[in-house]
Amino acid sequence: MLNVRQKSGVAGTNQGETDQQFSMRKVFSNWRKSEKGSMTAFGIFIVAIMVTSAGLSIDFMRQERTRVQMQQNLDTAVLSAASLLQTLGAEAVVTDYMSKANIDVDYNLSVNVSEGINFRAVDATATATLETLFLGLLNIDSLGITVTSGAEERIPNLEISLVLDVSGSMGSNSRLTNLKTAATQFVSTIISGGSGGTVAMSIIPFSSSVTPSQSVIDAITMEDNHDYSTCIEFADDDFSSSSLDLDSTYKRAVFTSRYSDTGSGDFDDADDFNQDWRSCYMDEYFELLAYSDDETVLYNKIQGLLAQGSTAGHTGMKWGTSLLDPEFQAVTNSMIAAGVVDAAHAGMPVAYSDTNTMKIIVFMSDGNNHTQRRFGSDYRGDNSVVWKAEGGTGVWVEGSFDRIYHRYSSWSSSNTGYEYACSWSNYYCTYTEGFYADPDPYYFEKNGNYYGVATETWYNSMTGMTFENLSWEEAWGLMSIEYYESVMGSGAATDWGSTSARTGSQSDTLMSANCTAAKDRGITIFTIAFEAPSNAETQLNNCATSDNHYYDAQGTSITSVFSSIATTIQKLKLTL
Repeated sequence: MLNVRQKSGVAGTNQGETDQQFSMRKVFSNWRKSEKGSMTAFGIFIVAIMVTSAGLSIDFMRQERTRVQMQQNLDTAVLSAASLLQTLGAEAVVTDYMSKANIDVDYNLSVNVSEGINFRAVDATATATLETLFLGLLNIDSLGITVTSGAEERIPNLEISLVLDVSGSMGSNSRLTNLKTAATQFVSTIISGGSGGTVAMSIIPFSSSVTPSQSVIDAITMEDNHDYSTCIEFADDDFSSSSLDLDSTYKRAVFTSRYSDTGSGDFDDADDFNQDWRSCYMDEYFELLAYSDDETVLYNKIQGLLAQGSTAGHTGMKWGTSLLDPEFQAVTNSMIAAGVVDAAHAGMPVAYSDTNTMKIIVFMSDGNNHTQRRFGSDYRGDNSVVWKAEGGTGVWVEGSFDRIYHRYSSWSSSNTGYEYACSWSNYYCTYTEGFYADPDPYYFEKNGNYYGVATETWYNSMTGMTFENLSWEEAWGLMSIEYYESVMGSGAATDWGSTSARTGSQSDTLMSANCTAAKDRGITIFTIAFEAPSNAETQLNNCATSDNHYYDAQGTSITSVFSSIATTIQKLKLTL
């Protein structure tokens, strides 16, 4: 039985389908049945994909554009905020920059600031949500944006040893005058013209020796065999290290002078020691100045320098490196306690591993290292030939020849040349009465006889007196070598100036070793040969950190040399 279902509309349509829908379905059906229709459907699909992709790209491009805008403005903001010259609060600076950037989305901003006396670090993060236009087709209604930026400005601290030759030759050709001008401008550039950071500058004048202050000596272990001076006589091995060994006992240098100012000189009168030939200079203007950032103090130190003595550059360099070595911290504390160094410099010198501090030596000399005069064991230690009177009735003086007489005539004579005949049977002699002479404060002993320094008289007996035998170190502080030899004869001068002395060549070797030790520790060394001979130029060039750290100066050009070094130091600070 054939059942026929009645439908409204055009024959062949589906139930409920309108004529228009039927027509469209028929068209698509025909397209499916033909190759042309299949290609058209594929084309529509491709077009749809392309349109969708373009829409997605637009949203992602909008996201990237906004991200770049936020990143650029945040970078600029944190750079400005991190500047140590910035007087406004870092967070306020970042916020202000971002608010004026015309960013077309709402954002959240967080800023973290870390800062100290010589650094400021700023980190910032900005987040935003961008509503999409086309990604909603994929149920993505928004895209997140996060940008971060950080900036830090850190000005390194400076520890500087300014090691300056003040030997006698610096008094020639206006060298010392030109040096004072140059060094003063250097201090001004480093202290006042710098770009932040703390500065601790030490000034180490050197000639025949270097004179540390008593507060330095109080903090180290040193021989206690005299108190005339504070100079140290370093051993050769000491120059292989950049530091002082505070566990060692250092040898205190003898205090004397080769010559006196007045003839052979006076005993117990150090003021009569010839200045140019002293073994150690205890005048205040020769003392090293440690750790100062006070321009006036540094200026006054430089302006007070005088030119005297010979050249011992190795000793100057040794003190220059020691004042930058962290082992010196205990000495710094001693100087702070003595009121010599400001408490702000506690903890200096800092550790070599402190990347926030630059350690620099600026070394200037106008000449070769000279023979460094010193005594050997024959003139050091206990049991000198000098005795100090401590008490008694005085030195007993035997009666002396008065007159010789002939027993059988009236002939007599006071001529001591006839004393030999006193024992002859035909002659007899008279003598003055013995007595106790007023004691001299000091006596020299030679072959059983004693020379009184006040009476300038030799005695053959010390009966009636008590004495203290001085050590050689105590005795030398009371007399020049010239005076000693006028009483005792020659020998001491040869030992001091030749036999036991350190030659200039040996001093060069020791200075080179100390320069190497300092450079191995990361200390930057600038050297200046100021109208110096060729050997000195070679030594200073080898000591410098590099050829670019060595300078040759003539006349007033030393000012531009110091200026160039100061500029280089400032540039190094910015790249540390």
